Amino acid sequence: MRIAALDLGTNTTLCAVVERGPHGELVVVGDRAIVTGLGRGARPELAPERTAATLAAIDELARWARSLGATSLAAVGTSALRDAPNR
Repeated sequence: MRIAALDLGTNTTLCAVVERGPHGELVVVGDRAIVTGLGRGARPELAPERTAATLAAIDELARWARSLGATSLAAVGTSALRDAPNR
């Protein structure tokens, strides 16, 4: 089984697709990064154009992860995302 993890960072949206290796270790099948600048202008709210760029990156990375066979996807967000009133 392959799973994907997204990291919605202040500047970059990251994605890693992993699976269990023969000894139970996690093996990276692929990883990608898209610069979105989510935290740029986040004082205190996220800028609409940065939010749109991040949403587009999430869509692209989720499709990419599925193309690698990921059956599950989880995401975590940076403090810029967690703290913004318009999160």
